[in-house]
Amino acid sequence: MTETPDHREAIDAARHELQAALAAARVALDRRRATPVHTPEERAELQRDALAGRLGEDMRQLAEHIERGEESWPEVFEGTAPHTHLLAGHLERMSEQHAEEIRVAIEEDEDFDPLAPDPELA
Repeated sequence: MTETPDHREAIDAARHELQAALAAARVALDRRRATPVHTPEERAELQRDALAGRLGEDMRQLAEHIERGEESWPEVFEGTAPHTHLLAGHLERMSEQHAEEIRVAIEEDEDFDPLAPDPELA
């Protein structure tokens, strides 16, 4: 297939659009990473509860890794920690436990549109 000037322009435009989208995604991710998920007090309480086993075995293991300084709670919640996968079971249990509250909150949120694009990525 021979490349035409129009074809080259379309490829360049698509590449530019992709680069812009990636840059916007990086900015949004950096902004998210700069915003702590929990206060220091909440992290301390999470650590205590997890170490005590009140949040399940997977969270206890995760808290032990954090206690040894192998990773941190912010890294876990960012998804950059080596043992982030241990969080999955806890999040699933919390989602199941609070499913009705989540459903009601979403239904009552007049601004929520699951099909709307994320404005941070626009």
